[in-house]
Amino acid sequence: MKQKLLIAVALFLILSSLLIYLKFARPSDEIVKREYREMHPNAEVVSVELIFDWEPESLYTYAVKYRGSSPDEILTDESSIRQNWNFQWKWCSDQTVRKCD
Repeated sequence: MKQKLLIAVALFLILSSLLIYLKFARPSDEIVKREYREMHPNAEVVSVELIFDWEPESLYTYAVKYRGSSPDEILTDESSIRQNWNFQWKWCSDQTVRKCD
């Protein structure tokens, strides 16, 4: 009985760890939209699409479609996002002080 309980607890811990990893492994679309709006406050983000991921550095690049000055105009931009040490996702750019390296 003890062995079955230990096996059940071990399986539960492994599955829980896997679910937590999957939740924090990639940013959600809402996080990408929020970070893009932080970079460009006047932009209305229409959609985001992952175009490049660099797993070892937790760096992801997205194609962001947003509305331009005209409501009928939809533009595309590229935006990178990386995970900080505290599991928070923040935008980064090598042309600013928030370097992606």
